[in-house]
Amino acid sequence: NDSGYETALCGKLMNGHPLGDVPAGWDYFYELSGSATHDATGFDVADNGRVIHHPATANDSELAFEKARAWIQARQPATQPFFIQFSPTNPHNPYTPIANHSWDGVPIRDAPSVNEADVSDKPAKMRKNLQDPAQLQRSEEGMREELEDADRQVARLVDAAEQITGNSNLLIIFTSDNGFQTGEHRLMNKSWQYQESIEIPLIMRGTDLPAQQPTQLVSSVDISAT
Repeated sequence: NDSGYETALCGKLMNGHPLGDVPAGWDYFYELSGSATHDATGFDVADNGRVIHHPATANDSELAFEKARAWIQARQPATQPFFIQFSPTNPHNPYTPIANHSWDGVPIRDAPSVNEADVSDKPAKMRKNLQDPAQLQRSEEGMREELEDADRQVARLVDAAEQITGNSNLLIIFTSDNGFQTGEHRLMNKSWQYQESIEIPLIMRGTDLPAQQPTQLVSSVDISAT
């Protein structure tokens, strides 16, 4: 890393990346294997190249959060610029929230597109069968509970970054990779060209940046330019 920054990544990587392979340019690299690799025996993570196995009862996003917060706090005093990317798996099935929440039995989404009755206006490959309402309810509950976990994690990381920097010369970027259909258009998916999939947040909060809400179309490619 010759950027003059200290760099860290804590979170999930794209599928296909060799677990434990630390790319050039990172001072600290804590990577999750992704929920697709979880099974009854647990899952693996890599801590700066060293692969560690965790039991199925562990929560990979919470593990990444704990590493991220500790890394931020270790920048004290923050005399050198630093960059950290926190990429939790949450919310993602299988849903394993770490705390008690108030979403038990939450009803499925009340939207006309959820398990819509008539899909004859769609191309043949998009005319899916109705989704099981019980499964929709479980997914809705799991997503909301894991989102509460993620909200708490983000808040604590922001608190840590503000404390280390004195909230000076600090830029925080909040975004996501994709949306997800939970019954909309009879789908449990993220890969269709519907608003639920393509609309994702891109929020930037920085020291001395004026409050504004641009109307231009933006994408994650705008992050590096910023």
